[in-house]
Amino acid sequence: MIIYLANITGVSVADIPAEKLSGRAQAKFERLKVGAPLKAVQTAVADLILTYAKKVENIVSDIAENEHGKPYFAAWEKQFSISHSDNIVAVSLSDNNHGIDIERLRHMDEKTVRAVLSPYSYLEYLKADDAEKDKMFARIFTEKESYVKYLGTGFECRPSEIIPQNVSFLTKYLFRDADIYCLTVCVEKQETFTFEPLSVKDLLASNL
Repeated sequence: MIIYLANITGVSVADIPAEKLSGRAQAKFERLKVGAPLKAVQTAVADLILTYAKKVENIVSDIAENEHGKPYFAAWEKQFSISHSDNIVAVSLSDNNHGIDIERLRHMDEKTVRAVLSPYSYLEYLKADDAEKDKMFARIFTEKESYVKYLGTGFECRPSEIIPQNVSFLTKYLFRDADIYCLTVCVEKQETFTFEPLSVKDLLASNL
């Protein structure tokens, strides 16, 4: 598995050449760029990374969506997953079904913690110091988010009710500038993965 990472710090909607985006991404970008510019940039860069990955891997199929809105390569040549948090965009590519999620570590309010953690995890969370609480919450949340992406269903119930089954998780903590990000991949079986950092400047300038 390869995980492409791009840092979008300093990138604005004005920097995005909309004509380079796929049709589905271009429509979403146009819809978001006024009211949610960060999400618009995240969407655009993820799409450019996918285009780059398709070229590198010689993937020719178009991107389709299942009934829950999960995107996939129509011909199933490879399987991919997308996630972004603040200034980091991640796109994973593998021969096998998987899901990826990345979240910047931050202190969460009590209501959010209870909505995500199971009763048992919540008791363990209360015992931890503040720094460990943030890491624990991010790890559990990214596990659940990557799991529902692996299933291709999205959240169909409260996150606290989700108990992942018959899968493995690969988790890394990434340091970017002054921030820490928790990245988790949900897989059917253990596999190795490598990171490939990509320059947004190069993605924007390239003739993909």
